[in-house]
Amino acid sequence: MAAETAAANLHLNEGVSTSTGSFTMSSGLGLPLPNYSVECLPRRIWEKIDEHCTKHFVKHFTENEFYHLCNVCDRLWFLENVTPASKNEKFLSVLRAEFPDKDVQSSNLCVWCKRSLQNSKITPLSRNNGFINPNRTALPSLDPIS
Repeated sequence: MAAETAAANLHLNEGVSTSTGSFTMSSGLGLPLPNYSVECLPRRIWEKIDEHCTKHFVKHFTENEFYHLCNVCDRLWFLENVTPASKNEKFLSVLRAEFPDKDVQSSNLCVWCKRSLQNSKITPLSRNNGFINPNRTALPSLDPIS
């Protein structure tokens, strides 16, 4: 198999041995793809890779709602990337101390703020430190492409 790949690479590169005509791929599909040139991959493998990439995009971008607010840093995130603060009592106690006038039980946390709270700290870019996004009511609504 390696000899066939090397011969195909030499053929594709006009008889010159080069490493730019091949690559090592880890597709996550369990397909054996070590050091194949792009032109040597069968169409069915490209179809599997394309199918996997399409499913990944749909799952992580199309079906994953955006506009979920982290209540600590005031940034917008995808639904997959925020966690309710109510899942951890340690987080709630730190948030109650920092935001005494807010309902921290219903707060959402992004990955970065959650990491800070695991160390019993609030991120420096928090709303408590003045990092608040202004309301933009005059902006037009966006379509999925924008």
